[in-house]
Parts: sequence; structure tokens; C-alpha cells
Amino acid sequence: MAAEPVAPLLDVREEEEFKRDAVSVEKALSYAHPLASEEPIADQDEANRVADAVRGLANVRVSAKEHRLALTAPYRATTDAVNTDYAELLSPLEAAEAALKDRGLAWQKALEARAREEARRKAEEQEREAEAKALEAQEAAEAAAADPDDEEMRQFAEETREDAAAAAVAPPPRVNAPPRQSRGAFGKLGTRKVYRYEVIDAAMVPAELKVVDGGLVKARIKAEAQQAKESGQPFNVEIIPGIRIWPEDVAVSR
Repeated sequence: MAAEPVAPLLDVREEEEFKRDAVSVEKALSYAHPLASEEPIADQDEANRVADAVRGLANVRVSAKEHRLALTAPYRATTDAVNTDYAELLSPLEAAEAALKDRGLAWQKALEARAREEARRKAEEQEREAEAKALEAQEAAEAAAADPDDEEMRQFAEETREDAAAAAVAPPPRVNAPPRQSRGAFGKLGTRKVYRYEVIDAAMVPAELKVVDGGLVKARIKAEAQQAKESGQPFNVEIIPGIRIWPEDVAVSR
């Protein structure tokens, strides 16, 4: 259900200050409009009148802005006070949320570190096993060569060689990756990869990003990252000359 529109606390058009400013604007424009021509200024008298018109327009504009600020001052002060009080009220919540997210992210990283260590340990174990089988195969082959008539030893040497070959080409052990999310009383806590950037050489930045417009840069990064993900290719962090891009894991609630 759509929220009802909120009525303004002040109808400024009914304020006397606004009405006086409206009259001043009309007078300044009525003086300036006849001078607004594409033709070159004809003489010094006309140049003086153009200069007077410019000063008049500027004075009315500055005065009206000052009146606007005066009229809105109590409302801005109220907004500032409300924002300050709410910021103070919500600060402990934000601190608690950040602390829990940090703990969750630390836990996730610890799981990933343990998974990597398990993979490394199993890979070393597999390598030692392959070396042992290769040594056993070599010894069996030497024994078979020493007695060519021993059929049983020859068969054993062949089987040992096949086992050693299989161990040498066995794929690395697979270790189940830890879950990317942790569920609990606070919903889902996980991680997502974001790409940060900073301008390191403004001269190399493409013209369309020269401002540099952070929104355009982020949109370009997001589009390129999505395309890399869909194509199964690694994301090229050097897609925008003059801008350094790097990945960073941040905690998120899902």
C-alpha cells in the first residue's frame, strides 16, 4: 500500500517575504528582458544598462536565497536535531551489527583456512603415497630383472608398476568447501566479493570516465565482473586504464 503524500509544514507562497521577493524578481526581469539581445552592445550607455541589469538580477537572487534560508532555518534545525538523536539511538545497533558481522566473517575465513590446510595435508599424503609406490615398483622391477624366469615375481612387478602409475596421475584430493553463509538467530551472515578502486593516473582514464564518476566506474566494474562470472573467466582488474581495482571480501546480511 502506497504511503500517503506528506503535506509541507509551510506554504511559502503565502509568506509575505516570498511575495515581496516575487515582486523584486518581476521588476528585475522587466528591466533585464529588453536588454537580452543577441546583437552586440551599441554604445557605452547600453553597456552601463546591461551591467546594471546584471547587478540587479544578482542582488535579487542573493536576497531571495537569504530569505529562503531564514524561512527554512527552524525546519533544518529540527531535521538536524532529529537526525542527531536517531544517530545516537541507532549507533549501538550499528556497532553491534558490525561486530557480529566481523565475527561471522572471521569464522568464515577460519573455515576456509582449515579447508585449505586439509587440502594441503591430503595432497602431501597423496604425494608420499605415490613416491612409496614408485619405490616399491622400482624394487619389484629390479627383483624381476634379477630372476627373469620367476613368473610370479614378473607379474608382481607389473602390478606394482601399474599401481605406481595410477598413483602418480591421481587427481588432487577434493575437500568440501565451507558454506558461504552461516545461519543463526540474526538471519544469514555470509560474504560477497566487492571491487574497490582508486585513480592512480588520471591522464590514462578514458574520456567518458574523466570526471571521475564513481557511479559510472562502479557500473562498469559490475558489468565486467558479471560478464566474467557468466563466461567462467577470471575478472580482469585492469579493465579501466588509470584506475586500480582490487577485490575485497565484506560481511553482508542476506
